[in-house]
Amino acid sequence: MEFVRTNIDQNSRAQDEYADPSSLPPNDIAGFFMEASFDAMLLVDSDGCIECTNSAAIRLLGQPGAAMVGRPVSDVVSLRLYPVPRDTSVKEAVAEFEGALFTVGRKDLSVATVALRKSNGPSGRQLWVLRDVTRQRPIAEALERKTRLLMEAVRVGKMGAWELDTGTGLLLFTEELQHMLGLVDSPVVPLEYAYSLYTDASRAIVREAFSATMIHGTPYDLELEMRTLGGDLIWVREVCRATYCDGRMVSLTGITQDITERRRMADLLARSADLERARIGADLHDGLGQELTGLALFLQGAARRAERDNPGMSNDLAELAKIASKSVETVRDMTHSMLPLELRQMGFVRVCRQLAVTTQKSSGVVVRFRYVGHPSHVPEGPSAEHMYRIVQESIANAVKHANATRISVTLKASETKLVLTVSDNGDGIDETRTTGGIGLQIMRYRARLLGGLLDVRCSSSGGTIVRSVLPRCGDPIK
Repeated sequence: MEFVRTNIDQNSRAQDEYADPSSLPPNDIAGFFMEASFDAMLLVDSDGCIECTNSAAIRLLGQPGAAMVGRPVSDVVSLRLYPVPRDTSVKEAVAEFEGALFTVGRKDLSVATVALRKSNGPSGRQLWVLRDVTRQRPIAEALERKTRLLMEAVRVGKMGAWELDTGTGLLLFTEELQHMLGLVDSPVVPLEYAYSLYTDASRAIVREAFSATMIHGTPYDLELEMRTLGGDLIWVREVCRATYCDGRMVSLTGITQDITERRRMADLLARSADLERARIGADLHDGLGQELTGLALFLQGAARRAERDNPGMSNDLAELAKIASKSVETVRDMTHSMLPLELRQMGFVRVCRQLAVTTQKSSGVVVRFRYVGHPSHVPEGPSAEHMYRIVQESIANAVKHANATRISVTLKASETKLVLTVSDNGDGIDETRTTGGIGLQIMRYRARLLGGLLDVRCSSSGGTIVRSVLPRCGDPIK
């Protein structure tokens, strides 16, 4: 089926455009469809000249049909390739459209953006189909601009992404994440292989968090240690969310950011702060504390000497001695809260038991501490200090805000992880506001700093449960 060449000289109508399909020869069925199309169409012969056109092409190009027929198509249609984004990944994503988008110059010097398709026919003919996408061009440019900004943010922020297909159990890695982990040409990996990229300590944490997301849809935001394919240790911040469709989980999506340098700086600042706090605590304990102790002893001696000659002054001096002694206790309490000096001397377990006894004496609340695990698995160093602060804050919240009468602290330690649980029988916590308190935020920050997670929720029997899962080797990186 061929188009009939339009002979303008013999065409009695000699119109600039087809008026309607009935103006075509009755047997020209192809011409009928050509005229009925919303797209601009040009039939080009083997010499590259236009044989016929339709109304849509006349409107798009802004030229009469008589001015186009018989002329080389290159003289009528001025094409310029639409610019393709320079970014490699974006260019690959639009590869199927590359070479199809053009800008067309019109007779009135205006331009239009068109998608061009060419189809080869018999006798060397071609059918050119030009779809006007000028209205979509601002959208395409805006999308291109946003894509370019997003890719730049990914590059500068050292971020990658992954998605789990819940049906196959396979993870799809973005190019940046592959580069981050040294996985060259490995965009799809099994879930178990992805687990193997985490260090032993972080693997236990991410398994638990990932399972909670899979089962309950609970999102997580963790700082974890990973080992690249080249053997380098890096710290990443990983955020995971579940995607649902019609109430059914269809995928899990994660964003992974390399935060190794930030962790090193945070560790340096934390160590500097710890050293400064230790210095101030030592100055208070050994300096001001000793001076106040000396003052209290001096006042006690003066009070005894004044008992005979001036009993009234003796009583006043005795009261001043009591105040000085009380000040000594206050200074010691301050130094203990700033830095528990016994932590390094006595160890984590003994200090926690001492905290339980002290709290019970001062508040009347029954506090019990229990350690389950091998003695060699007891936390030490920065891990012990952060965990002690979590215990301290949890007990303080239960006593001050929950009206608890009984508090239980349990630490279970294994070769790879530490599970710290603080539970009470108090009023419970409003789970809709567990992210608002500064104390809870600090506890979560401490857990994240160690590469773990912290969960606060109401107990089924009443009260509150604070549960921390931390890697046993989760000290800040050197």
